[in-house]
Amino acid sequence: MIQFVGSSGLITLRTKGNYRLTQQVGHADYSVWDEGRIIAQGGRSLMERVFQLAGSCIGSIL
Repeated sequence: MIQFVGSSGLITLRTKGNYRLTQQVGHADYSVWDEGRIIAQGGRSLMERVFQLAGSCIGSIL
């Protein structure tokens, strides 16, 4: 199991189970993490949608 390691360059916006939505400080770069692995990166609205789906169908795709 890989664990998420935060940094001063990331802001955690939401968490749900093993999933985390982050923003890079000073940028409009967003990522969805599954524990310590980035599973998606992109704009905020798309990453919020991916985060909402995290754990349902995304887990079966990966």
